[in-house]
Amino acid sequence: MGRVDRLYKKKNIFNELFGSLCFEVETSYYDASGDYLCFYVIVKSKIDFINEEIIATVTSIKGNINRKIERFFKANIPPQKVNKQCQITLLQEDASEILFSDDWNLMYPDLLMDAMEETLRTIKVRDEHGYPIYLPLKIRDIYLEE
Repeated sequence: MGRVDRLYKKKNIFNELFGSLCFEVETSYYDASGDYLCFYVIVKSKIDFINEEIIATVTSIKGNINRKIERFFKANIPPQKVNKQCQITLLQEDASEILFSDDWNLMYPDLLMDAMEETLRTIKVRDEHGYPIYLPLKIRDIYLEE
């Protein structure tokens, strides 16, 4: 079996496992119940077979800010629903390097989480005056939703 055939078979397995994943991003902000404020991030991954690359893209970020976020010397952020559709490239890696490693199916979610910590720094919300602002995410932890 040639290298291309092996890559094609692993591509099918990869798409089945990681085509679309939901991550829960826990921030350092608290909601009304005292729990950490969380956002749900949908990540779509695909293999560009021609360029032999894995490309992961954030397609949506959703969450609820249930309690006013107080800020010093800036306008506060009132409770609101966040539903952002986007196309943020998280990861663009060599497919062969990842898929031909022994533990690629365990390693890939960790790569995505690391990329999220580096890439997702802010989220666009509205302040108490209705102006759009970028709220720093202050990521505390990231979980894979199942």
